[in-house]
Amino acid sequence: MKRVLVDTNIIINFGRGDTDILLKLVEIQERREIELYVNDIVVGEYFAGLEMRSIKRYMWARDMFNSFFSFFEIDSEVAIKAGVMVAKNEIPILTDAIIASTCIINNLQLVTADVKHFNRIQGLKLFDLAKIS
Repeated sequence: MKRVLVDTNIIINFGRGDTDILLKLVEIQERREIELYVNDIVVGEYFAGLEMRSIKRYMWARDMFNSFFSFFEIDSEVAIKAGVMVAKNEIPILTDAIIASTCIINNLQLVTADVKHFNRIQGLKLFDLAKIS
């Protein structure tokens, strides 16, 4: 079974009503062809952009994460690799580097709507969205 880390932008798009990609990923997961993951950065980025004045929206988002995804915590190996990637100019944004290093270290594919943010990173496997469209 393929293990796939879902980037924040896919989840943000879902929350904004663009449900196609995430729902298709969940369907594939229900067929046990893939397993969907997030890490602490994805969760943090999502909640940082969420309108927190609405307790209903907060509860919905929390339930969505707990229902759809397994979690990878960020450890020192992931943090060090991310720092090295930023230092080598493979990727300019530390949060994106942490997402990428989580994938590389844990042998996950990354599904993202922002391929250009990640396409220079050696060893990172991107999940082909064309396969589910």
